Amino acid sequence: MNKKLSLLIAVVLFSLPSFGQKVPGWKGVVSTCKQAFCKKAPFNRARILEAKQINATLKKRVQQSKRKVYANTALNNLPKWAFLSEFPIQRFQDWPNELSAQLYQEQPWLLEASLQAQQNYFIALQNRLLKTVVAQRKQLQADLARNAQRLAAKQEFFWPTPTAGQAASIVGKKVKYVFVGEEHAKPLVQKEISSFIRALQEENPDRQIVYLTEFLPKDRSIFKFINKLREHKTPALEGYYQLFKDVLLAEVPMYGLEAISVMEKAPVSIHEVPVAAAQRVSNMWGSLVGVYLRNKAWLKTIEAYRKQYPQALFVIHAGMGHTDYNAPFSLARHFAPEETFVLFVAQNIPNFVDRWCPGILDGRKMTGWKDKDLARLAGFDVQIIVK
Repeated sequence: MNKKLSLLIAVVLFSLPSFGQKVPGWKGVVSTCKQAFCKKAPFNRARILEAKQINATLKKRVQQSKRKVYANTALNNLPKWAFLSEFPIQRFQDWPNELSAQLYQEQPWLLEASLQAQQNYFIALQNRLLKTVVAQRKQLQADLARNAQRLAAKQEFFWPTPTAGQAASIVGKKVKYVFVGEEHAKPLVQKEISSFIRALQEENPDRQIVYLTEFLPKDRSIFKFINKLREHKTPALEGYYQLFKDVLLAEVPMYGLEAISVMEKAPVSIHEVPVAAAQRVSNMWGSLVGVYLRNKAWLKTIEAYRKQYPQALFVIHAGMGHTDYNAPFSLARHFAPEETFVLFVAQNIPNFVDRWCPGILDGRKMTGWKDKDLARLAGFDVQIIVK
């Protein structure tokens, strides 16, 4: 028995890679054995960790990640740097059974864990992203303050009307992606966007325009969806129905970006907020993780349509939180600066320039920057305020 054991050890040791002059300790032998014998078998968390271990690990990560957020920014100071939907999440309501499979396609090992563990994975990721976003916004505030005089001096001035036509006229010929960030459910905003698309067609008579939007489903018939808007339209949705109708009449190819599962299922997230805050409930898809996952999926869709329309000018219409040059996981930042143009259309929502450099925009109906570095610092090339 001892001879067999000695022989086995000798075979193992002589089959290991050379260590040079250094004689390894037992830990070194174990480490090298793992390298030598595990190359053909990828590491599988589900085989190594049992459900209890996964649950305990993710529970710990939630607490650790939250502590890291508050180490640099106290909860009471967080509203200065983050929106409610970006705050740390305490818990969820109405988490559909199929949601985990949708969220965690790249983490199949997580599906072996409990429902609470699956939610904790989301919460810990939200906290880690929040820590990064807060640091970025603190840097943005400093950058805006340092460049305030340049922003004011190089600001472009426009005639009060027609705003849409003026915005379309300064979209450069090298631009491939026009990102239109809107304030949601404001019929005057959607009307202005419709005017902008028509003006863009007039400015580019020899170039095809393709319209892609957050407000239509990617994996369903857009015509059925538009008909539903017509049947059940409310004042808040009237603008979208008219916009989609105008795009169809203009013979512009139109496609949805949003997964139908996102449009139909919006689990509620309960956020940790200061005592003085009146609201702590949000749509999970508006959280940092939700926006990250949606933007990631939208980019794949945009890239797929780019193969279908290699020379077209894409108009990508979504909320400002997706299109702003300074938004977390910005769609516009994914592409080269010379290929992008960001237009904001809103009634009431202030941007970061308004927030941290008051007085520069001075309530102008239309403003912007032709200097691309300043536009990316401000978050947009042109902004239109409709009343």
